[in-house]
Amino acid sequence: MENEFDNDECVFKLDYSNQSLKGNKEFQNWKARMLKRYGNDAKLFKCTYDNCYFYGINKECKTKPYYLGQCPICSCSLCYYCLKPINDLYNRGRCCVKRKILCMFLQDGYSFIKPEPTDEVKFYYSYLKIFFIPIVSFMFFVAYFTITYFYKISRKDSSIICESVFNGSERAFSIEIAINVGFAFTLAIPFFIIDIYFKILLLIISLPFKNYPLKYYFGILYQGFRQV
Repeated sequence: MENEFDNDECVFKLDYSNQSLKGNKEFQNWKARMLKRYGNDAKLFKCTYDNCYFYGINKECKTKPYYLGQCPICSCSLCYYCLKPINDLYNRGRCCVKRKILCMFLQDGYSFIKPEPTDEVKFYYSYLKIFFIPIVSFMFFVAYFTITYFYKISRKDSSIICESVFNGSERAFSIEIAINVGFAFTLAIPFFIIDIYFKILLLIISLPFKNYPLKYYFGILYQGFRQV
């Protein structure tokens, strides 16, 4: 069978699902043309809905919205890492862990430095108060990772962007929360001194830089806890 291209030749359409591209001369020729057009560092995306491949410009992948490519056929925005569809172009990586880590450092951290219209800067002072409360602030820190990388991220085998890894009954959910709180408190005791040192260091490096390091840290926490 002969592969089809769209008018701009920016899409390589497969003959059938899971078709092997190893040794496929048509694909290699198309790839060479696309790399010449978009650069050798272009990112290859796959749309599982239209069963096709397309390239995205590397520079665009490194700007908002991070590592998303728009399928030329269905116009669906897809994650470069997990290939899941992203409805919100400014979704902060809830589709998979890899994109979440990128969004955490490249986007979330700037929520109180260069806030977007949807960011509520008033929460900065709430986080500042919690920051100075021993043990509670560390539990808050542990809770961030639990919520961000467990409750608010889509399952690996799920195509639903907002579906949590944990999807049990309310009773099981309550038990899970209680276990997490207990775990965070248990960790807070042995890490008490380290937590104090971390806060002192963060405050020292923040003072000469208009509190930007502190705001960056709070921005990461803020986006992890907010309901997006």
